[in-house]
Amino acid sequence: MICYGLSSVKPMRYYLLLLSLLVIGCGERPDRQEVLQEFYEEVNEMPWDSLLLLHAKELPPEKKAIVFNEIAWNYRSTPPYDKMLEYGKSALSLAEGSNYLRAAADANNRIGVAYRKRGQFDSAIIAFQKSAAIEDIIGNVYGKARSNNQLGTVYRDLDETIVAKYYFSRAKEEFNSIDASNEAGRASNQLAQLHEKLLEYDSAIVAWEYAIEKYSYQKSENKIKMYRSLIQNYLQIGELELADSLLLIADSIAVIINSAPLKASIRNTQGYLAQLQNDNLKAIENYQASIDLYNQDTIQEGIASPYYNLGTIYTSLGQWAKSLQYFNQSLALATEQNDSVAVAQAFNGLGRAFYKQGDIQRAQQYYEGSVEVYESTGTSLVVHPIFNLALLYESIGDGIAALEYRKRYEVEYQKLGSTQQKAQVGLLELTQASLVREFNTRLTNIELEKNRNRSRASLTISVLLAFLVVGVVLAWNYRRSARLAKREAELLRQETELAQAQAKIQGEEMTKKRIARDIHDELGNILTLIRVHFEAVEKSMSQQQQTQSRHYEEAFTLLGRA
Repeated sequence: MICYGLSSVKPMRYYLLLLSLLVIGCGERPDRQEVLQEFYEEVNEMPWDSLLLLHAKELPPEKKAIVFNEIAWNYRSTPPYDKMLEYGKSALSLAEGSNYLRAAADANNRIGVAYRKRGQFDSAIIAFQKSAAIEDIIGNVYGKARSNNQLGTVYRDLDETIVAKYYFSRAKEEFNSIDASNEAGRASNQLAQLHEKLLEYDSAIVAWEYAIEKYSYQKSENKIKMYRSLIQNYLQIGELELADSLLLIADSIAVIINSAPLKASIRNTQGYLAQLQNDNLKAIENYQASIDLYNQDTIQEGIASPYYNLGTIYTSLGQWAKSLQYFNQSLALATEQNDSVAVAQAFNGLGRAFYKQGDIQRAQQYYEGSVEVYESTGTSLVVHPIFNLALLYESIGDGIAALEYRKRYEVEYQKLGSTQQKAQVGLLELTQASLVREFNTRLTNIELEKNRNRSRASLTISVLLAFLVVGVVLAWNYRRSARLAKREAELLRQETELAQAQAKIQGEEMTKKRIARDIHDELGNILTLIRVHFEAVEKSMSQQQQTQSRHYEEAFTLLGRA
């Protein structure tokens, strides 16, 4: 920078730039980058790489490799990164040919960055591993830490969170061992974000505090972002007082640097803190102030968040029109900014609002949309809409679908890894505490309602069965009574007929007896008459015989006389 001020003639600046690139140890790398950036601003659209190549033509291979490395590095923001890859490979070829390990390590680093930016992660990993191995051989702790940090970035992009954590941890320790505070802070920053992704809030807090401590730019926007993340983690574990005190620090820094987006972010976090403290009026005031501050600046990254938070408050207050309005605004802003996580969050919020209103079909659509978007981002936050879908299907009595989403929830839950993570996630952490309570309450109510319905059904079935039994008994009794009545009528008829027959028989018997008596009497009379007649005949015959005997005697007498 001192040399830069000696002359305003452009050719001299080119040679001074070349000198700064060639003299090893002539200042720290950030200073060289600042010089190079100012060089860009001076030359504008001039073919600066051609000029450097022209000056490097007569240089020895090891120094030419340094030039090529710098050219490659300054193409790091120029997609599709072909130039960066080309110059990096050229630098590597020159470094290996001259056995210049330092330049070879830098070249491998440039090649790895180019491959990572092109999405060729396997090739990037190989390049960074070569760079780290060479840095380890030459004893360059800074370079080794840089390569480990880059490996962490690649594995983070591959969603290999555990491996990424390992490399960022190594990078942090190595940077710290050489008092490279800012770099150690940046590595800890990356590590903290991974802890957050895994919902390891305690570990994230330690990493954020370390990053804030090591990061030297006390009044920078990055510092405020770190404070904001640290505050969010304290809110997640329920340390509201600590979060409140840190908010004051972050707010004072935001005021000093006069950054509207950062002040908006701080007000949004203050609103969230008030919401957790059940001070809805204060929360609404802070969220609205956050939106106003965001609207004062052209950079509106994160503006979807206060809209979403207002939607959650109005949902809890039962003001459905406002909740849907803010959730839809959050969704529109998140879509415009291509913020997939915020889109998924807005879908989930809309699902909850419609679910609260009883519009199950639309709630289901938004929950499923949230699951789909969350899954595309690979974040563990997908457990939230899956949990809500389980709740939804439970509420409508679809036990099969509810069981399916419960299983999916368990799968996502298991993916979180360690016992500590599971304990922290538990039932979706403090941010989901109200939903968990609501879920449990609803489940209890559903179970109670099911039990009541089951009791009602059992009672109804019992009553119906009782009525059925009574009906069957009554029908049986009726039929039995009818049969008995018919039988009694038949018996009565038979008895009547029998009585009539008996009467008839008795009459006939009496008639017979009377006839018999009459006959008997008549016979007696006849017999008496016959007896009398016979007696009379006998008497007559006796008299006749006597008369005849007398006649005979008289005849014989006469005959005798004769």
